[in-house]
Amino acid sequence: MCCPNQEVLAQRLAAQSEELVEVRRHLAHYHDLIEALQERIEMLRAASPSEQLAALAEFLDAGLAGVLGSEEPADTLTEKPMTYSTSSPHT
Repeated sequence: MCCPNQEVLAQRLAAQSEELVEVRRHLAHYHDLIEALQERIEMLRAASPSEQLAALAEFLDAGLAGVLGSEEPADTLTEKPMTYSTSSPHT
């Protein structure tokens, strides 16, 4: 037997489509979380400016720029995870 029949291929495609929908839904939740985090940081900075909050905002912005400005195709699921230093330049 050389290749799967059309029914098997259709089932696989349907399963992968469902998985893609779930991954996109999950990603949207992360996007909402990041936006809420950015808003919270800005609120805290407005109420009580500090170098630590400024550094945290810069860290988040740089990380997002790295992810969103990536040359990788949008549907690549095997990317290397980004690593960040947890040390602050002001320590």
